[in-house]
Amino acid sequence: ALQKDRESASGFEKRVSDLEAEVASLQKEVEEERHKHIDSKALLSQAEASTRDSSTRSVEMRRQIQELQDELQQRQGMSQESAQQVEEERAKSRLVFDGLHAQLEEHRSVRQDLEDHSRTHNETLGSVRDQLDQAKVEIEQHLSDKSALENVRDQVQKEYEEHKSNTDEIIHTERKRNEEHLER
Repeated sequence: ALQKDRESASGFEKRVSDLEAEVASLQKEVEEERHKHIDSKALLSQAEASTRDSSTRSVEMRRQIQELQDELQQRQGMSQESAQQVEEERAKSRLVFDGLHAQLEEHRSVRQDLEDHSRTHNETLGSVRDQLDQAKVEIEQHLSDKSALENVRDQVQKEYEEHKSNTDEIIHTERKRNEEHLER
């Protein structure tokens, strides 16, 4: 019985040790996810700043295009050469505007990807935290079980010692009586 208690206590101690190692591993994963989340937020902020900058430039380009169109209308009496020059400027402005618009769309796509990535990381982080909490509860339960088993073991050992002492007394008394009997 004592050997079984020792083996059982040893098994619980090993399980507690395994759970503590698992908790340490989960805490490391949580920390890594936290760092990834911070990096994702930084990238998201950069993308938003770049998008705002592109949007401002886009508005400015539209204003310039409108000014050029207004100027073109005012100079309808210009020569063919001047009209061609204005048309070239307009084409250049249109190209710049289209490039900025494409860049703006690209930034929106990157932002969406970063938000999705951040959301995924948050979900994973929540799951890992739940696992960590569950492992902590299991460790507490195992520690409680271990303590209870140790108390039972101590009680059984005490009873064994008492029984052994009583048995030794009975044997001693019987020997003494046998010796007295033999002497007679």
